[in-house]
Amino acid sequence: MIQISELIFLDAIKSKDQEELWELMWEIYPPVYMHYWKDDCSWYLTNIYNQENLDLELNQEGGSYNFIRFRESNTEAFQTIGILKTISDCTYEPLAEPNALKVHRIYLKQEMQGKGIGKQLMNYCEYLARSKKSNLIWLDAMEKQTQAQAFYKGLGYYKSGSQLLDFNLLHDDYRRICYMHKMLS
Repeated sequence: MIQISELIFLDAIKSKDQEELWELMWEIYPPVYMHYWKDDCSWYLTNIYNQENLDLELNQEGGSYNFIRFRESNTEAFQTIGILKTISDCTYEPLAEPNALKVHRIYLKQEMQGKGIGKQLMNYCEYLARSKKSNLIWLDAMEKQTQAQAFYKGLGYYKSGSQLLDFNLLHDDYRRICYMHKMLS
């Protein structure tokens, strides 16, 4: 496990963890994003968190895929509160920057938001990017998720473009995703 703080750890997701990941994301994703979809998020969750896709993502060059484990104190048991996936040496197209680290997925349970955990995780991602000699760190944020964008802006990220997602089951008003980045050099 990778220690982020005294109470927050990253635990590598393995192929055998697919069911735990699936259940966790059914708990985390729908409360925030269900209204984005024409179905109940089933299409997205099934396509992203099935065994075959998990195995592909676990074998992705430069990828790191982790459960976020948290405990209230050093004597408490860990609880799984989210996921964090990064990809190193991932080109950032809007600025044609090849040596970048992408924060590909970061999800926290709603009851864990607003406690500084996201900021600690993003600080870790920046540390990771610097340790890999990346010049830039980046992520995607849904255009309608203004709270998330404000969070990233507060950490020094800038919008530098957007695109429409090609998911037929997304409502048209929720298809736009923004590119956000932070220069490290």
